[in-house]
Amino acid sequence: MRSVAVLGIAVALGTWISGPGRHAAQVRSLWSSGIDATRHSARSSGMRLGPVGRAVLLAVTVLQFLDEDSRPQASPQDTAATDADR
Repeated sequence: MRSVAVLGIAVALGTWISGPGRHAAQVRSLWSSGIDATRHSARSSGMRLGPVGRAVLLAVTVLQFLDEDSRPQASPQDTAATDADR
């Protein structure tokens, strides 16, 4: 049942994103510029992926975003400042 709900949400989101609405166009533009920025960064560092580069970079970007270990960690100074504020 959950998988049907997730599939329904994914289809609804895909339909909305592909629509002509102003907000959907802004999301598409933001998404495209983010992928292009990632692509430019990879290209400037010497990475050459060929014709499938956009899909590979998208997958790597999403995986990096979802990876909990890649989030910035608070330094001891940040933690001490937060504790002092309480």
